[in-house]
Amino acid sequence: MEERPLHFWDDKEWSEITDTWPSAVKKGFARRLREVQLGDQPSSNAKPLSGFGIPLWELWHRRGQRVIYSTHYASLTGQIEVLDAFEKDSRHGRVMRTSDKDRIEARVAALKGEMEDLTKALQAQQPRKLN
Repeated sequence: MEERPLHFWDDKEWSEITDTWPSAVKKGFARRLREVQLGDQPSSNAKPLSGFGIPLWELWHRRGQRVIYSTHYASLTGQIEVLDAFEKDSRHGRVMRTSDKDRIEARVAALKGEMEDLTKALQAQQPRKLN
């Protein structure tokens, strides 16, 4: 399979968040995201998330860092959408903080809108068949 590039919701914000993470954590996420780019499931520390309207995956590190991504529109755009990165609050256990969930939901809604617009534009470019 051809490598699919990563598309980050905001390159600057991504850098600001991940630059504070330990080197080993960044390398672990880089390795697992590379697996996704090549069309594979990450070999470890990945789980599907439900309830967001499109399939999402969470990559996690035992120290609490998380990366949320989706391959749902990869056949349309040719890229992997990386929607969020954050450190999980250990006080919430397995439950995602409301602020993190709300931010991800907003990004999913924006992504869905962009993909609907792209789909409509692509359909408009295709010649209509006469019956």
